Amino acid sequence: GTLAWLRVNAHPTVEPQGGTTGDFAAFEDRFGGALYEVVLSWGETAARTSLDALDQGVILASADGTIHRINPAAELILGYPADQLTEMWRTNWVTYDTDGNVLPPEERPVLRALQTGQPVRGVVAGWKRPDGEMILIKISCTPSADGAADLVIAFGDVTEEHRMNREVSRFKYLFQNANDLVAVIDETGQIRYSSPSAAGVLGYPAGWQSPGGVLGIVHPDDLPDAAGALTALLNGTGATDPFIVRVQTFAGAWRHMECVGVNLLDEPAVRGIVITARDATDRVL
Repeated sequence: GTLAWLRVNAHPTVEPQGGTTGDFAAFEDRFGGALYEVVLSWGETAARTSLDALDQGVILASADGTIHRINPAAELILGYPADQLTEMWRTNWVTYDTDGNVLPPEERPVLRALQTGQPVRGVVAGWKRPDGEMILIKISCTPSADGAADLVIAFGDVTEEHRMNREVSRFKYLFQNANDLVAVIDETGQIRYSSPSAAGVLGYPAGWQSPGGVLGIVHPDDLPDAAGALTALLNGTGATDPFIVRVQTFAGAWRHMECVGVNLLDEPAVRGIVITARDATDRVL
């Protein structure tokens, strides 16, 4: 009752007069080979399903530009179907740097991988979609060793990530070089963070902590106003109107600081009271 896979060749036996008297059959046990082909088919199906489920674009291509496999994410990211991408590759598949300048052929990730035979990983390059929109993709190109294709290209859209990184870098530069002082105060009044401008405005070195918290450097005559503003913020006031208090510098002098406070205790990235202050001494005096 065991099921066997057979490879069969059958030929009719022919009499001299032209009639047939029967069949001649030759066969061999192909259980191992048939099982391999079934498993291979399952493997290809699983691989195809996995590629189609990826958010990352994947392309299997030959050196002449023929695309053997492209998953839906790749077509969505690049904006072109496989046949158009093949045609573009054979003519001039242009990629750009992050500033929108055309990359020389030798610097394009796909061509570099094909020319050197070495993987090219994690390169950020520009790509123009059909509507002219420039996007940034992070691309890795790996020469294939199985003969099915010359190159495996994997990439993802990092346009928004790159934009955010630039915005953060720009904000960080402005923040570090601003004349205004920014401090983050916790619920007990302790200074959790102060901007680099604190050293320039008040002379306090980085990491310095007032034993009495932020109120410990406020002039005694101005303590009621400063404490009242801080209490209001802790009790839920979103922001204060600007108020001026005298603050002691690291050298012991007094400066008039115009302050604004914002309650960001519920913001996970901050979790504190943010005080922005600027030196108003010349204006007050």
